[in-house]
Amino acid sequence: MKVVIYTNYGGFCVPEELWEEVGCDKHQAWTIDRTDKRLIKAIEARACDNCGEYKNLTVVTIPDDVEYTIKEYDGMEHIAEVHRTWR
Repeated sequence: MKVVIYTNYGGFCVPEELWEEVGCDKHQAWTIDRTDKRLIKAIEARACDNCGEYKNLTVVTIPDDVEYTIKEYDGMEHIAEVHRTWR
């Protein structure tokens, strides 16, 4: 499975020029499904862009059977496998 994450400080966002391409608008850009095939295709197509709004968007491949969550610190994200926690 492929998942899009933001790999720098500041936080995930879909660049405005992609909104129409991935089928979202201004109000949906923060909540788009990170596994959306249109989003992944758009980011991978721009992977050669070493600057601009795409350099911090990364497509990560994880096993299909992994239950995951996206964790972040100051906007910098990583994928973590879900596990049990008690307090």
